Amino acid sequence: MNFICKVTNGKIPIEKDLEILKFLKLNNGKNIRIEIINSDLRSNKLNAYYWGIFLPTLCSHWAKQYNQLVSSDWMNELLKKEFCFYVKDGVKHVLSTKKMKVSQMLGFFKHVDMWSFEQFGKGIPKPNDVIEWNESFV
Repeated sequence: MNFICKVTNGKIPIEKDLEILKFLKLNNGKNIRIEIINSDLRSNKLNAYYWGIFLPTLCSHWAKQYNQLVSSDWMNELLKKEFCFYVKDGVKHVLSTKKMKVSQMLGFFKHVDMWSFEQFGKGIPKPNDVIEWNESFV
């Protein structure tokens, strides 16, 4: 069970507090694991998906389309230049995917997936579509 909420002034919304209390009562006497993470930061699982599925899939699409093998590092740099930048005073500044928040990374995935369909006629498998990835990274 996941409880996602925003902490304001050191407190969580009362609705989430009640949900958590209900969960704890239902699991009274059981061993449970409570994990508190900053959901704004890119997770290890999201990073594993990016480097283990997302980039290799794009590299494969590229190789089939252009008959040219490229590395995941090369593809990462291409994607950053195309999709992870801002322009200030007429100068293009490329951003690091490492510093992206989860919401930014998911938006990035959507843009690149649309680009993949346009470029290669194929998308990128979602994490739930990849059984091997799910089993090895859970």
